[in-house]
Amino acid sequence: MNVDPSKPVERYRLGIELLGATEGVVLDVGCSIGTLERFIPCIGVDVHRQAVGEAKNHCPQRQFILADSEYLPFKSESVDAVIMLDTLEHVGNESKAISEVSRILREDGSLVISVPNKRLIYNLVDLEFWLLPILIRRPRHRHYDVKGIQELMNSHGLQVEISMERGLIFSELLRWSLLPFDVVDYSLFHQIRGPLGGRLRDWIVDRFVDKEFDIPTTCGRTLFVRARKIKDISSSHLE
Repeated sequence: MNVDPSKPVERYRLGIELLGATEGVVLDVGCSIGTLERFIPCIGVDVHRQAVGEAKNHCPQRQFILADSEYLPFKSESVDAVIMLDTLEHVGNESKAISEVSRILREDGSLVISVPNKRLIYNLVDLEFWLLPILIRRPRHRHYDVKGIQELMNSHGLQVEISMERGLIFSELLRWSLLPFDVVDYSLFHQIRGPLGGRLRDWIVDRFVDKEFDIPTTCGRTLFVRARKIKDISSSHLE
């Protein structure tokens, strides 16, 4: 996303707000091209080599690591906070990913996530949930509710402190108009946010999303959660 470095937008802004003032080592797991790293001092981690390469070019003052969220190359209890924005829904094994986060977090360390909200209306309008996997054979990402997130966190020694919902349905409907461009981008460039659809999303949809995320709601399409490590459940797995 093309953003003003002085002003983080939508999920980045809310993720930073939930993270709060955090000293020590902060990881951005699923960092993509390093957008969050422009705003806060953290280490970016992503499983995609191309994304890590772009992140290093866009934000050379930060450290970026090529790694899988299910096998994080950090010692147990060596990290103070982890942030995962729109990442958990895409990982292969969500339980393993959260287990790894809990392992590397110091006791009382925090985890901030954003995930798609599990509501019928968003299941229907979310193109990445049902339509794009059919058209281009990409994996379907998961949707979550607060109860499911709490159970997942609790099973790995994390306790949910804050949960909130943001985002209305209008920007999601706008994405439908970009579907033809997404398909062309994937066909020609093997990218969903390619030269055509990506630029249109930057100019139109993402700006609209940012405005929607300013509105508190009880039925938002994105669920934000902050959890804290409440006990030492670290394993002997060290990298």
